[in-house]
Parts: sequence; structure tokens; C-alpha cells
Amino acid sequence: MGYIKELVKKIDIPVYLRILSVFYFLGFLLHLMDVFGWRLELTRLHPFWTTWVWFLLVADLITALLLIWAPLLGVIGFHVVALAQLFAYIIYQEFFGRQDALVLFHVISLVFYWKLYARKKRAEFDGSKEKSR
Repeated sequence: MGYIKELVKKIDIPVYLRILSVFYFLGFLLHLMDVFGWRLELTRLHPFWTTWVWFLLVADLITALLLIWAPLLGVIGFHVVALAQLFAYIIYQEFFGRQDALVLFHVISLVFYWKLYARKKRAEFDGSKEKSR
């Protein structure tokens, strides 16, 4: 357990964004499999589901790329996709079914991002206090 704590201490926002990028690219690949019928048969799904899969296909790819190439835009995309999925899978659970693993992933990824962001801002604040002394 101590190893995990030490590893987490070494992760900063740029590293975390690259890790998130990998996860969002994997999401894109899963939705690509859906589009080609290797995982789901889109033609048999409700049009709402089909639209949702296409949205996630595009949004996951754009988010994955932006997290690497334009981190600020990538963070915005990450929040849009994560919050959209949380909204959909919690509010419309009767339509999408239980998506506990995805809900947990998005909650943890958002909380971890904001924890890293707070740590960065706290370090910047502490550094500015030191300089003013």
C-alpha cells in the first residue's frame, strides 16, 4: 500500500492527462468495435443508444487527442464526457441499465484530477508565499 501512495505522490497533472488520454482512446476503440458490430449490433439498438455510441466514439477520440495536443481543451473535453456519462448513467439508469463500473471510473477520475489540481495550486501558493518573505 505504501508503494501506491508513493507512486500517487509522483503523479502530476501532465502525467495524469496522458494516462487519461490512454483510457479515453481505449473508450474510442471500444465504441469503434460497436460501430463495426464486433461488440454490439447497432442496427438492433434503440436509436437513442445508437446516437449515444456515436457521440462517445467521437467525443472519446477528440478528448484523447486533445489531452495530449491541447491539454486545456482536453481537460474541458474530459469534463464534458465524464459528466455526460455520469448524468446519463445515473439519471437514465432505467434506459442504459446499471453502469456501475463506468460511473465509478468517472467519479474517481474526476476526483483524482481535482485532487491533483488542488495540490498544484497549493504548491504554487506556498511558493509565492516563500518568495514574498
